Amino acid sequence: MKMATPETLKKEILSASLDERLKKAYVTEGNVKEQYDRYINLINEFEALFGKDRDVRLFSAPGRTEVGGNHTDHNHGRVLAAGINLDAIAAASKNDENIVRVKSEGYSMDVVDAADLSVNHNE
Repeated sequence: MKMATPETLKKEILSASLDERLKKAYVTEGNVKEQYDRYINLINEFEALFGKDRDVRLFSAPGRTEVGGNHTDHNHGRVLAAGINLDAIAAASKNDENIVRVKSEGYSMDVVDAADLSVNHNE
């Protein structure tokens, strides 16, 4: 999906033009309406925090579960993992400030100055 205004993205989601992509990503047809709601809520939250005039892009990071070998991979062992239809979604937009702002649902916003790589013991 290309960068677009929040309003454009909401219209695209609600127009059902993404249904096939959502069915493929979330496995079942029954989940499509639920995904509409998740993405629309994400876009609304983005608008509330950063405004309606910024171009935004949506991302999904798929989940997995470890069937066996949990944490053995940290010691060069093997893990048997399986994909699941749960994910983490995000909305992102460019800025010219060298500042990264991360807001997770239920948490306060984290602000990182990408130009300042020094150790900050208060973080």
